[in-house]
Amino acid sequence: VINAEKSEFNEDQAACSQISIQRREPGLEEDKEWLILCSTQFLSGYYWALFDGHGGPEAAIIASNYLHYCIKQKLEEVVGGITEAHPPMHLSGRCVCDSDPQFVEEKHIHTEDLVVGALENAFQECDEVIGQEMEATNQTGGCTALAALYFQGKLYVANAGDSRAILVLKDNIVPMSCEFTPETERQRIQHLAFLFPKLLDGEFTRFEFPRRLKGDDVGQKVLYRDYFMEGWGYKTVEKADLKYPLVHGHGKQ
Repeated sequence: VINAEKSEFNEDQAACSQISIQRREPGLEEDKEWLILCSTQFLSGYYWALFDGHGGPEAAIIASNYLHYCIKQKLEEVVGGITEAHPPMHLSGRCVCDSDPQFVEEKHIHTEDLVVGALENAFQECDEVIGQEMEATNQTGGCTALAALYFQGKLYVANAGDSRAILVLKDNIVPMSCEFTPETERQRIQHLAFLFPKLLDGEFTRFEFPRRLKGDDVGQKVLYRDYFMEGWGYKTVEKADLKYPLVHGHGKQ
């Protein structure tokens, strides 16, 4: 990566790697070590990323060394849903309601949405790690992040900040990313609920689910999305999640 003499330090970083996804479904606690030792590659993808630091190279260096690990981890967490033709409401495959598949279908949730959700969660976790590291070392600064993931025959592009990707064709140039800004009212409202939880008055949950959750869902991993997500992920249901969802339906409520 060429620094272009922007500063004394190289604030531009890059990374590329093959990401191997392991399918681990340990039962008993003593099985975990054995599965880690004997785990085999289940799915694989290819990852490329660029990071443009500002205020120093530290954040870009951390991101280039850690983001791909976050992506691998988040994909492994939802691999059980990715390998299904249609993502199940419960990651375990349990069906609390007979109409659960219908609720998922009505939300138009596909396996690609789980990959998108994993990327978004990975970016969020990496951002938190960078923040903690910068605070611990009393440093300031940040970086943009632009990542491309080729996974299961599809190319996914994720970005934060003003770094962009384009696809150059013979007679055309196709934008593959855009600046990282909230694009829907859902995300804006959920973000406000995250920043000011008192506004929920203990009556609502900011998370979105394919349907209203029930008591039998508590403790299960179900489909959800948060303010920073356009894709979907799986969340372990807590009692607080049984509250009425702040965002419900298809934009009419």
